[in-house]
Amino acid sequence: MKFRDIRKRCGLTTKFVSKKLGVKITTLYKYEQHQVLPSASILLKMNEVYKCDYSELLEAYKFAKEVYCERKAKKWNQTINRRWNKKNMY
Repeated sequence: MKFRDIRKRCGLTTKFVSKKLGVKITTLYKYEQHQVLPSASILLKMNEVYKCDYSELLEAYKFAKEVYCERKAKKWNQTINRRWNKKNMY
C-alpha cells in the first residue's frame, strides 16, 4: 500500500489533504512519490485525515522508505563511480 493509494481510496484530493496536513501540495506529491519521508507528526495527521488503520500508514511508510533508500543508494553509487572514473582518467 502506498500513501497515494490510501488517499485515493478515501476519495480525497491532494489540495484538500495538503491543507489538512499543513504542507504544500508539492510536499504531499513528494511523500506520494517517495522523494521525501513524512515525519511522525505528519503520519499522525494523515491518520486523522484518512481515518484509516495506523498499520496501513506504517505499511505505506515502510514501502516509501525502501524506495527512498534505494534511490539514495543508487545516486550515491553513481556519484562514487563518476568520481572514481574522473580520478582514474588522469
